[in-house]
Formats: sequence, structure tokens, C-alpha cells
Amino acid sequence: MNRCLACPLFAVAAAVAVWPQPAFCSPWTLARGVALMRAGFDFQLATSEFLDRDGERPFSLDGRFAGTTLDLGIRIGLTDRLELEFGLPIRVVNFNADPVILRTFEGDDVDEALAFYQANIVDFSQTSAGVGDLRLAARYQVALQPLAVAVELAVKAPTGYRGPEGTFGREPTTVEALEANQDEIARPERVRDDVTLGDAQLDLAGRVLVGRAFTTGTFVRASAGYNLRMGGAGDQVLGDLRIGQAISDRFLIFGFGRIAYSIQDGDNIGITVVAEDPEAPASSFTDFQNIRAFVRRLESDTLDVGGGFIWRVGGPVEVNVTYGRTVWGRFTSATNTVSTGVGLRLDVFESAGT
Repeated sequence: MNRCLACPLFAVAAAVAVWPQPAFCSPWTLARGVALMRAGFDFQLATSEFLDRDGERPFSLDGRFAGTTLDLGIRIGLTDRLELEFGLPIRVVNFNADPVILRTFEGDDVDEALAFYQANIVDFSQTSAGVGDLRLAARYQVALQPLAVAVELAVKAPTGYRGPEGTFGREPTTVEALEANQDEIARPERVRDDVTLGDAQLDLAGRVLVGRAFTTGTFVRASAGYNLRMGGAGDQVLGDLRIGQAISDRFLIFGFGRIAYSIQDGDNIGITVVAEDPEAPASSFTDFQNIRAFVRRLESDTLDVGGGFIWRVGGPVEVNVTYGRTVWGRFTSATNTVSTGVGLRLDVFESAGT
């Protein structure tokens, strides 16, 4: 018997993405010859962030982050216990903030002053677009009863985009060096920051996935794992919990929580500069006032929560809609994400026993 067809709504609830990453991670593997394809569109918006301390705070200079992702993915059952997954995100990320002048002109000539200020407008607004991190995963089902249990090995690989850096690049690497040379370093042409398509480094993650579907129409999924991060990024421990309830044979609601927590320091990627008072106007930054600088490391913590629904439109097609928010973290935006996705189930080659 096709094990996925034995509880199709629960299998899809576990399989179709309820957050962009990981795209399909599920303890219920697909049967041999079955493929599940997904096309999803994610919209992200943030007006606040989590830094190295003090909890959530507004972006400096009335900043606003927005991102869109077209996420294409496929899972395919190679045997009744082993499946592969591939994901390809196409991303556009944008950060807008008020421009600021950090230096003052010393002199009386009006024309020279005008030229000086025009040349020293620092604009932190940036946009990046392209292919994000490629994802490849293998998943093996260890047990189906009384709990569905699977193990997963996943790789996340960058595609050549520019990686994150400090506000004015990877140099200097100390706050003292920035303060000693701030006139030379804090210049418009040196603005870099971390508005990028990802961390530009390789991840190798292992997870244990468990789940159970009940006759009441309820399903529960959980996972725990370790993310080995290459390229100088701090390793993370990973956790995920998702609970859902079928309302009918076509409609299911669910909620979820997910955490990634760094357990070691990442490499120093430069000095990040933010406002001491993030709600102060741009004029308060003149002569380098209202500024706090700290070492930016290639690491982050995130805790995301949210919920959504899955609607079986008909036949092999399902639609997924979710909302999620980053409610806690470190070195990350407090992001609101709305995701929509369409899943299509196909028999791509003959399954065992048919």
C-alpha cells in the first residue's frame, strides 16, 4: 500500500512548506515513485531588529526591510523509505533608511560647504537580487508506527552572491580602530552592511524528525538537529514543533514554532554601527553623535512562530497559506512573513508493488 495515501492530508501538512527553510522537512517520507513539487511566494517585512543586546528595537534612521522570494522545490521518493529534496529560491531583498551626514564642514565658503555635504551623504539603502542558497536533502524513514521517525541530512550551498559585512566593510575589525579613523572609514563609498541574499557560506545540517497523525484529525511534528556551519559561521542547534487539526477532508489549520540557536562565536566580519537612540532623526548623527559601534560576527539566533492553513483544491493540488514572525533573536530582523504555496503530487515512475 502507498503509505502516504494512507493519511494524505496529514502527509501533505507535514510536507508542504510552512516556512521557507527547510522547505519540506517531514518524518513521513514519500513512497517510491511519488514526487511532490512546490512553488511558493514569500513576502517579508520588518521595521525592527534584534542586535546583540536590549531585545527588539526599531531600525535606525526610520529603516524598513522588505524581501520577496520565489521558492521552487521538489521531493521525490527513491524507495518507500528514502527520499531526496531540492530547493531553489530566487530572492529580492531591500533596505531603505533616511540618509545621514556624519561629518561637518570646517570653513566659510558656501560653495565648498555645499560640495562637501553633497559628497558626504551616507545612504544605507540597498537592494540585492538573485538566486539564494541552494538546498539539497536526503531523508530516511526509520519507523512508521507508533511514531513516524526519520533522519535527515541537508546541505545549504551559496550561489556566489556577496556575503554580509560590517556597516563599512570587513575592516576595521575593532571599535577602537573605527573611532580612531572614523573620518576616513565612515564614507559613502564604503557602505556595505548585511542586506544580502544569505550568509554566503556552506551549511551541513543533521536532524531527527518525529510525527504522529491521530484519528481525530490532529497531527504533531517535531524535529531536533545540529547545523554545522562552514565559512566561519557559528554552529547552531535547531528545533521545530508543528501542530495541526483537520477541519474537513479538504481543509487543515496549523501552528508552528522554530528555533535556531548559535552555540559558538562566528568570525568577525567588521564593525556594525547603529543609533544609541534608534528613533532619533538623521540630524542627531552629525559629528558622529548618537552612534553605538560593536563587532559584528557571522552568527544569528532566531525564534519564529506562526500559523496557517492548507486547502486541498482538488485531486493532487493543495494550496498553503502561512503567516509567521520572528519574535526573538540576535543579529536578525524582527521579520513578518506571509507565504503562499501550491503543491502538486505526481507519480513520476512506477512504485513498488504496482
